[in-house]
Amino acid sequence: RLLAAVAGAVAAQAHVYPVHALGAAVLQYHLVEGHARGHGVVHHLLAHLAAAHVYVGGLAEHVLRQRGAAHSLVEARRAVAARHPQHPEAAAQGLIAGINAGLYVKGEPPFMLKRSDAYIGVLIDDLVIKGTNEPYRMMTSRAEYRLMLRHDNADLRLTELGIRTGLISEERLKRLEEKKQSISLIRSLLEKRVQPGEELNQMMAEHGETPIRIPTKLSELIKRSNIGYRELFSLYSEELEGIAPCPASWEAEVGIKYAGYIEKQEEQIRRFKEQEEILLPADMDYNIDGIRLEARQKLAALRPQNIGQASRISGVSPADISVLLIVLKAKYSKQ
Repeated sequence: RLLAAVAGAVAAQAHVYPVHALGAAVLQYHLVEGHARGHGVVHHLLAHLAAAHVYVGGLAEHVLRQRGAAHSLVEARRAVAARHPQHPEAAAQGLIAGINAGLYVKGEPPFMLKRSDAYIGVLIDDLVIKGTNEPYRMMTSRAEYRLMLRHDNADLRLTELGIRTGLISEERLKRLEEKKQSISLIRSLLEKRVQPGEELNQMMAEHGETPIRIPTKLSELIKRSNIGYRELFSLYSEELEGIAPCPASWEAEVGIKYAGYIEKQEEQIRRFKEQEEILLPADMDYNIDGIRLEARQKLAALRPQNIGQASRISGVSPADISVLLIVLKAKYSKQ
């Protein structure tokens, strides 16, 4: 936990590349483990992160309070109030660098996020595969699966992935399980049918929706553009067992209202993961007839780990990927 927060602090505060954050994280690991004087350095970095950076500051503040060093925040907040440009992209790289520094020290495999997992996965994949000649800014348009990468489902997407990093507490896991159960319960309650009536049709008219004339499931009503869980709860709190609008109800509402789009994106992610699972040998020879010269040069230079990465390299066409797949199947199928 300290490693990840410290590396994030270095990247966010010093505006440096992740390799520096990685070195700083390893250094701080030894300081914290071996020397009491290292605690002051750690507290200083954590305090600045907690005071300045909304993205991972909560983690740093939590660590400081646990270590009885919350007073370190006072000085840091004064400094940050004077000047602090926020760089979430640098902090994200530092966070992942710190996590992987800790896992490396423990002899565990690295923690990697895919493009379909998180915006951090998109950011790192872009920098590694596509490169950049300018400061990289994380925009939602860079993500192919942004319908799934929503702020409201971040806990559902990432909490379980983060268990082995040591960043997820038992309390947080418990909250996640409770939310999952609530979502499941709410979705089942929304399958109840309601009778058409004056109150319901008046509400529908007030929200610009056509009235209903036959018994209808609440889940069908929630699919209407202007009707949400909040509106249904105002009329059917008893049918919904008194579960007031909350993050779980919002998650259930989104899942029902945009089910068709979500299913299409899930299918796209399934195909994406299939490509990611087709690994490319580290010693792959890309001097292959049928692959254009530009594609050969870029594949040889970047050495993608799998077909998914290869397909995202600028200058590598779908035709090049098709030839590469044929060669892989012929040459490496026995392996």
